[in-house]
Amino acid sequence: MKALPITFRHKFLQLYYLTTPVFLIIDIVWGINIRIPFLNHLSFMKYTYYTIAFACGIYTYKHPQKADIVGLLESSINIGILVIGFMLTYYNLSFTMLDDTTFDNPFTVKAIINFSLSGSIFLISYYRNSWLLNRRYNTLRASQ
Repeated sequence: MKALPITFRHKFLQLYYLTTPVFLIIDIVWGINIRIPFLNHLSFMKYTYYTIAFACGIYTYKHPQKADIVGLLESSINIGILVIGFMLTYYNLSFTMLDDTTFDNPFTVKAIINFSLSGSIFLISYYRNSWLLNRRYNTLRASQ
């Protein structure tokens, strides 16, 4: 089995993961959560995510040929977290409305734009990485 060359996509994915501390600082200082919106009320999960993303960066730096697999798994998990986080926020809002108390609307324009941007990036990453893995698998299979 021959190894495929390290390309720009591997380096870009490494850079994306290794810049996680920058995204964390942006989140803490300015309150702009680009990577994982709707987890602001679950700070433990948010900081766990940042730690795992940075660990993915270290792993893809040490094992660049596995960057596509890491990217596919990470984007799959991100899509799940995004959907679950959105639904938990929606359910929480619904229950708050049933209690007939005052509440702040969590679905602001900023939150919806952030959700849409993050979701689009996660979907592009998922489909791109699955396509790349499929192509690599077919290339390796054909060379045997």
